[in-house]
Amino acid sequence: VAHQTLHDRATGLHKPQQDGQAVNQLLTTTEEKVLMDWTRHHAMEANPLNPRKLCMYAYAISGKKPGRNWHYCYGARNPVLKLKKPQSLDPKRAMNFNKHTVQDYFEKQRQINETFNGIPPEHKWNMDEKGIQMGGGRKNSGSKFYFDRTKKDVYRVSSDNLELITVIECILAAGICMKPSFILKDGPFPDVRGLESIGSISRTPNGWTDHDICERWFSDVFIPEASSRRVNNKPIVLTLDGHSSHEQPAIQKIAYNNNIIIFCFPSKTTHKLQPLDVIVFSPVQRKW
Repeated sequence: VAHQTLHDRATGLHKPQQDGQAVNQLLTTTEEKVLMDWTRHHAMEANPLNPRKLCMYAYAISGKKPGRNWHYCYGARNPVLKLKKPQSLDPKRAMNFNKHTVQDYFEKQRQINETFNGIPPEHKWNMDEKGIQMGGGRKNSGSKFYFDRTKKDVYRVSSDNLELITVIECILAAGICMKPSFILKDGPFPDVRGLESIGSISRTPNGWTDHDICERWFSDVFIPEASSRRVNNKPIVLTLDGHSSHEQPAIQKIAYNNNIIIFCFPSKTTHKLQPLDVIVFSPVQRKW
């Protein structure tokens, strides 16, 4: 770059290209920054703007109708924004997952940790359950297949098996995964001889968990495994969602007798705060 060019840019004689084209743009630099901040705010509130609504805001600010491809140029000038397809979010989850709720959750976690002068990671467990349809569910996996190019309509036979099984996973903050447990629908019992990587198998009429199964898993699977990982006399903390089967008096009594603290996530926030939901079950659901 020529020395004179650098000098002119440093002294303000030459403006950056974006500033130089500002007079030809629909919005001024300040107006566009305000719109960008407003767009990000809407996205954070799980109420994002689509191109049509974005152009409506631009029209309200400038009084001029944006061109057909204006939103593409707007996105190019503001690379912090990205046009993408969002996931659906339940309104109750959107309302409950807020700054105050999240701060309160982590503050309670901090208080528990300070009360016992630091709980080691070998004592911090996270448990969750996930229902999975044996036939892969009703959503397409997104995988592509080869077909005859000359054929317009192409198909692939899908499974109609809607039988549900529930998987119970439990992980440790120290990086250890407990053997998974499964809840199957009533019927013939599978042959699991030789499979040492299964914690337990139970049955219910619909394949969902219930109070009795949760209590048996807690006493017969979790407590023996968690107790074997103890490194001192400090309590074990099991973090899970607030399902009624997790908060039943029978489990609370067993937990109290074994020096275990059951800590529940705030209601309707597990899609962001539950480690197993975010790290394990969410990718499984997308692939399944």
